[in-house]
Amino acid sequence: AKKAVSDLTVICRALRVILVLQCSVLGQFLWRVVLKYTNNDQLRPVRVFLKKQYGHLKPYVKTHGKLLYGAGMVMSAWAVFFILYANLFNFDYFELSYAGVTGAPPVYGPFYKRHVSIKEKKSLKDLAMKKHRFNSFKSDQTPLNREIPDTRSEGCAELLYPHNLPVASVIIVFHNEALTVLLRTVYSVLDRTPPHLLKEIILVDDFSDEGELKTLDAEIAKLQKTSHIRLPKRSGLIKARLFGASKATGQVMIFLDSHCECNVGWIEPLLYEVKKDRSTVPSPKIDVIMYESFEYRQANPQVGAFDWSFTFYWQMREQKNFTEPLIAPV
Repeated sequence: AKKAVSDLTVICRALRVILVLQCSVLGQFLWRVVLKYTNNDQLRPVRVFLKKQYGHLKPYVKTHGKLLYGAGMVMSAWAVFFILYANLFNFDYFELSYAGVTGAPPVYGPFYKRHVSIKEKKSLKDLAMKKHRFNSFKSDQTPLNREIPDTRSEGCAELLYPHNLPVASVIIVFHNEALTVLLRTVYSVLDRTPPHLLKEIILVDDFSDEGELKTLDAEIAKLQKTSHIRLPKRSGLIKARLFGASKATGQVMIFLDSHCECNVGWIEPLLYEVKKDRSTVPSPKIDVIMYESFEYRQANPQVGAFDWSFTFYWQMREQKNFTEPLIAPV
């Protein structure tokens, strides 16, 4: 991670120098064009202004002008060569690292590749889309503890909640899930949940047979409050959740998908509704993670509903006060 940041810093500084020198070259070029196509009388006010403002730089420009011009041309040629070289040999030098949550160093999964050719990237993306129906390769290249935008409304972000909310057990069921997507879900829970509100995270493996998940235990061993249970046979989502619930020790159980990310302040509103009424089953507003780019996007307020054929769908709801919960039948 440090090396990636160091390389990025060098590239940014080099591009900054190129920009300054190219501006110098462009300025000289434009000035020559102005001198060629205008007469002295038209330029007299400009010359007076420039002499007044920048006259003290004339000796420096006269001495070093050609040097700056030549350096700008050399750096411009180097920039063109750099871009052509990257495309000719299919190297993607602009695969930048994202910062981790709250400025922490980025943590990558076991399949992270620092330099990937453009040709190889396309091939890996195609394989990932075919295997998982989303770009799991992009997930592998994205930090497990990445920062995501706080999408709460201004009113929600200002709400205060009691300290003594119920303690939660988070249960995540998965079957052949992409490893880094699953780990990012766990990291988001650990990073954005107050420690006193999180009892445990229980991962229930519904008899996965995917090879990349063999390293899951080693990855979980690095984390706190996280355990992994593997079922002896394929049981289905509901039975697997019930099995996880039977192992939970928290006061409240929260069931999450294995391919989501918890945002800032995600758990307090849910636990507060349960504290007010133990019969309440709250659900959060669910934002969107784009399946190809893994970009995190804010979603509009929606509630789950069923049509007359019992098909589940999301229904848009108008909401005047975004700090109040929406009453939903599902």
